[in-house]
Amino acid sequence: MFPYNAITETTEIDGIGSYLFDNGSTSPKTVIDISIQQSGSQSISTVECGTETVAVNYGKDLPNVLMNYVCNDVLQANKTGAGDTAFYMITYVPYDTHTGSSSVAYANGFSYDGIFIGFVLLLMFMVMFFGGLWNRVDGIKKKKPSHNTYLGNNSMEGKIIEYD
Repeated sequence: MFPYNAITETTEIDGIGSYLFDNGSTSPKTVIDISIQQSGSQSISTVECGTETVAVNYGKDLPNVLMNYVCNDVLQANKTGAGDTAFYMITYVPYDTHTGSSSVAYANGFSYDGIFIGFVLLLMFMVMFFGGLWNRVDGIKKKKPSHNTYLGNNSMEGKIIEYD
């Protein structure tokens, strides 16, 4: 599951060419996923961060590759060779995940702290419910007296009567 603010960009390059992801921005971004598909094997397709190579497709296809690569330069797709077409799909978040961010991690729309608190509350409710149920069943089996006291009315003043 990708973070809720992940951005997926796709592009297709026919012939020799390049494409700048994130509108050519040099702001930090963390690449999470890359996939490259080619119609043939006449060219080499790459994804680069500035002068650093992030992913290379020498052959027919580069399947879905999960990664955690921080790019602090321009993220771009390059294709050599004019005999085929390449399709790029890249997913990234617009910040550096290694230094932390202000965003909260989410799983299916719920933050992890919310999931933890819900789980703890569920456990507390279950302990209370089944504990009370067990006490009720255990009390019926043992026929425990309640030991309630009754002071009576004015005619029986001062006497304590215990009843069940």
